[in-house]
Order: sequence, then structure tokens, then C-alpha cells
Amino acid sequence: MKAAIICFTTRGAETAVRIRGILEEKETLRGEKGLETESFLENEIQPVRVWCAKSDYVSSTSGELQFGDEHTNISPDARRIEPMQKMLREWTEEAFAEHEALVFVGATGIAVRSIAPFLKSKTSDPAVLCVDELGTFVIPLVSGHIGGANELAVQLAKGLGAIPVVTTATDLNGRFAVDVFAKKNSLWISDMKLAKQISADVLDGKRIGFVSDFPILGKAPEELEIWTVQAQNAHMQDRQEKSGQEQRAQIRNVQKQDARECRSQEYRSRGYVTCDIGICVTLDEAKRPFRQTLTLIPRIVSIGVGCRKNTDPVLIEEKICAVLRSCGVSMRSVERLASIDLKAQEPGLIAFARKYELEFVTYTAQELREVPGEFGESAFVEAVTGVSNVCERSAVLASGGRLIQKKTAGDGATVALAVRDWSVEFG
Repeated sequence: MKAAIICFTTRGAETAVRIRGILEEKETLRGEKGLETESFLENEIQPVRVWCAKSDYVSSTSGELQFGDEHTNISPDARRIEPMQKMLREWTEEAFAEHEALVFVGATGIAVRSIAPFLKSKTSDPAVLCVDELGTFVIPLVSGHIGGANELAVQLAKGLGAIPVVTTATDLNGRFAVDVFAKKNSLWISDMKLAKQISADVLDGKRIGFVSDFPILGKAPEELEIWTVQAQNAHMQDRQEKSGQEQRAQIRNVQKQDARECRSQEYRSRGYVTCDIGICVTLDEAKRPFRQTLTLIPRIVSIGVGCRKNTDPVLIEEKICAVLRSCGVSMRSVERLASIDLKAQEPGLIAFARKYELEFVTYTAQELREVPGEFGESAFVEAVTGVSNVCERSAVLASGGRLIQKKTAGDGATVALAVRDWSVEFG
């Protein structure tokens, strides 16, 4: 996590130093124990930077705080505080672009006025928190769920001995929050407006359908109605058989009933319940098991590619996208592109990885030969590269999982898809 802290007073500086210590301690813990330790932190350890808005408090040469007699009460680590030699608005704009979390140590009004011009979306804004200079209250201001501000507030409050002031309704009522669930499971959210509607329905006591193409671990929240594969198939068939008029009539009737009354005996016998709105965890962005479906996509797919030298980048992209479409796999689910090390500088592969913000990994022929499994063999490919199949083997090796699409060739490129083992986790 890359965090920035700004303070405005001498006491605020002391609190800022304490906050930095808490954050860097969490960073170290996460680096030692892995991604599952703290969901709001990234794996890479980053120094937490602290600025003091009163630049005359900080020596420009040593970075040491200059607080006269009070200086002795400041931790030696406070020497890492930086003087803010620019306007607060300019600092905030830069911090918004460069950091994942911003902590204002001071008045809430200062923080709100500072960040207001730069707010864009809860899916992209950094977590912003405000802590009073005495460290009594920790207030998440924006990006409470997806940005992790609420969770970070709880962690900071615990470290400071402070009170976390969390105001989001689902947290206050102890209800299921789909954006928190998505963040903890690293899922892409298809429609934030629909996600907001689901949260509102949850607060109104309505049941939300839930479909997953993956195993489910842990106990699902009571707000969710879990559908089995058989239930999905029965419901989709039912929808296809009904005319548009009949379906609309059914929906109107369902909406008039209480959520519990919706579970009629007829549908119980089929193994599913009627839910007008629901969540679907899948690789297929087009899958719609509910009339209103919020699609959540895990990033767990690796694309293996082999190609002729200097294959047109446009052809490579078209080929990969065509394979993804034919398999019902969203580009949102792809986490890396893989090939043999002979293709490490292949312009078309580099361009594709850069365009879709994918990690591009390559392996030696020896590494690919050692991948266990049954793969399509090509004597020509082996003569050129030293291994009989590049795309399938590299996809499996990159994912650490299994093939979901074997080699598909054409336009000077071969493409295969593999997915790593993954489960939905509640709890």
C-alpha cells in the first residue's frame, strides 16, 4: 500500500508519526504472511510518507522537526516528516494520483474541502481518512468499501486506541455489502449502480439471488439465496419458454409478494427460488441468470500465446479476443499473458499486454517441457523453439492451474487459456 499522511500542528505531527508506525507495521506483517493477512493492503511494502503543512516547523536541510521544547516529545522517526512546500490543493491533487490511501490529521473540514475537486468514482478514488490531532477519532471519508477506508479506519483505531467512525449503512446494520465482498475476493464489478441497488435491497430486507460458477467456501450471509447449477438451468429454461408478456406478469406478481413468500412450493420442488435481482460470479460477462444480474469476475485466467516472428499486433489481438469470446471468457478475467522466452521482445505480445494492463511472463523451453499434462504436439514448433507446444504449456505454467481452452491456431498465432484454482470465500 502506498500511503500519504498530512498534518497541520505539532500535536498532529505526533499523531501522524504514530499512524505511520501502525501502517508500516501492517505492511511488514503482510509481507511476511502473504495476501490473505490484510485485505486493504497490497503485498509490496512501501514506506509511508508524512508531510507537515507548516513548512517552517521542519528543517529544510535535515528534515528534522523544529518544535522547540516540544521536540523532545517527538519520536526520532519524526525526522522523516517532509515539509510541504506547495499549496494544499496542489499537494492533494498529486497525492490523489499517486497514493492508495490519504490520511488527514486535523479538522474534517480541511480534508473535505481539499479532496472535493478531485473526487471521481468510488471505484478509482483512493481511501481517504481523517484523524483528529489527538488521535481520538478515525473517520473514513471516501472509498470506504472498495478503497478499503472503512477497514483501514478500524485498523488505525485499534492501533491508536481511538474510535472508528464508520457511517456506511451496511456496516452499521451488519449487513452483506456486495462491494466489500467483491474487494475481498478481488472481483471486478460490472455495474456500480446495480451494486448500490443491491445494497439498498439488502437494507430493505429483500433476498438477493447468488450464483457462482466456482466452489463456495464458508457460510453465505443470510441475505443471499444460493442457487445450485440445477436451479440455474431450470430457471434459464423457464425464462426461455415463457413469452415476454408472461414473464413480465410473473415478475410483477413476484414483486408484490413478501421476499419470504416468494419461495413458493412450486419453485421449491424445482430446487430454486424466484429472485428478480441477483449476483453472478463467473468468467462470462454476458451470463444473465437473473433479470437484473450483477456480474462479478475474478481475475484468474492466463493466456498462452505462440506466434511467428513479427506477427501483426492487430492479428494477435483479434485472435486472442476471438478465442476469449468463443469460450465465454471476459477480458476482465485475464491476469497475465505468457509465452516462451524467445518471444520476450515480440512487439505484438508486448503491445497486447500493455494495452490490457497484463503481466507478460515468458519461460525457457526447459521450463515449458517440464510442465505436467497432456498437450498438443507439433514437431515443427519443437524444431524452432525446443518445445513441442508453447501456448498450452505457458498458459498452464503461468496460471498454476488447468487448461480451459486448448490450442487454437490461425493468423500466425496459437492461443490457449488456463485458469488457476479459485473459490468464492465468505466470512
